[in-house]
Amino acid sequence: MIYVITHKVFDDKNFCKDGYKVLHVGTNDNMKLYYLRDDVGDNIAKKNPYFCELTGMYWIWKNSEENPEDIVGLVHYRRGFTSKRENLSYSFGGNVPQNIEFRQAEMLLKGYDMIVPIPEKGFKTVCQTYAKMHHGEDLILTREAIAEACPEYLNAFDQAMKEHYYFNGNMFITQKKNFDAYASWLFSIYDRLEKKIDLSKYEDTYQARVYGFISERLLNVWLLHNKVNYKELPVFNTEIRSMNVLTKNIGRVEKIFKR
Repeated sequence: MIYVITHKVFDDKNFCKDGYKVLHVGTNDNMKLYYLRDDVGDNIAKKNPYFCELTGMYWIWKNSEENPEDIVGLVHYRRGFTSKRENLSYSFGGNVPQNIEFRQAEMLLKGYDMIVPIPEKGFKTVCQTYAKMHHGEDLILTREAIAEACPEYLNAFDQAMKEHYYFNGNMFITQKKNFDAYASWLFSIYDRLEKKIDLSKYEDTYQARVYGFISERLLNVWLLHNKVNYKELPVFNTEIRSMNVLTKNIGRVEKIFKR
């Protein structure tokens, strides 16, 4: 199953195909009755303002019933995986792409361990970019948490922070056994990190989404350390075409490149 994370009602009939299910995250009631929800069972739904789609990841890890070899994925209500051809057609022609078919994901994963987004790339390192966009000391605290939880990952963390790319959106498709292994690793780090980060320091609700931002950088740590054979696919956004990303994120770009 590929889970479509949402915090609100959206046009799921057009977005979701066979093999996709909507998983509502957070504690508000703005949802359709047939949506799955992450505030039942073993859950951390109340942490959604800080963890974003990761409260959905946690719920899937703890509550979904797929077998270890089954395909499990996580996409968003407005972001999905597609082909390069369809993404170009969307960027320059406005034709909204379709999510990849579940059977396509199954076929790809016969030759790869994981499907991930084409990474975000920049002139500055991951560490430098994060410090410009968010609170740089949080990555220092993350390294401390990794040293406590899984010190064997420190070399991969240091390498990932020096790279000029990261995987945006906390989106991926893989087998359930890999999904569970990644989630178990990530939340073991966050168990330590939550004791180190003071959430009161964040100036707005955007910056408070700290754990979602950090995990976008930690996926590459996992991939590097475990030598994961992954396939990169384009990600489309139903609210913005690729050619307009720079316009929408001009404030982010200014933060990264100023001075």
